[in-house]
Amino acid sequence: MRVVYYSNKEVQEIAFPHKKYHKYKDRTQFLTYYFSGGANIMKSSVLSQTGLFPENFFYGMEEYDLCYRILDCGYTIGYDGSITLEHKESPSGRHANHQKLRMQWINKSKVAWRYLPFIYFLSTFVLWSFQYLRNAPTHLGLFFKSWLELVRIPVTEKRRPIKPATRKYLSKVEARLWF
Repeated sequence: MRVVYYSNKEVQEIAFPHKKYHKYKDRTQFLTYYFSGGANIMKSSVLSQTGLFPENFFYGMEEYDLCYRILDCGYTIGYDGSITLEHKESPSGRHANHQKLRMQWINKSKVAWRYLPFIYFLSTFVLWSFQYLRNAPTHLGLFFKSWLELVRIPVTEKRRPIKPATRKYLSKVEARLWF
């Protein structure tokens, strides 16, 4: 669904369900590859088949994990801009920005490892490293701590590669897989 800021009713671009925002922003409906965690509606039977959000993701990217499982079960994910959610954010946020960025980096890397071909795990790992350094350059200790956690992902996380049909769907809807 469409997510707007509660305070000014402007579209919350970060919650828009496609990374090609400028290409899709004026479309009222389209198929996509992920949704924002608080801005979705689905049948409970889908969750019975796929399971819930991953419990070991404290913050960020849990939607991607669930969405890949949903897509791999043969479902599609559709956006309907006629349904609007007003998002009332806390001014202070839940975590400091560098902590959120770290959790997103680790969790997105876990998702890439679990479901996508190995090259996407590597590209996610490396490109999010640069993203972290660009946005949190004063937190190098946490950067190196994160790298230690990231290199263990192939040992700690089970791979569950998505089906070729799911990869084809991701290509068709122009999913961003590299990071």
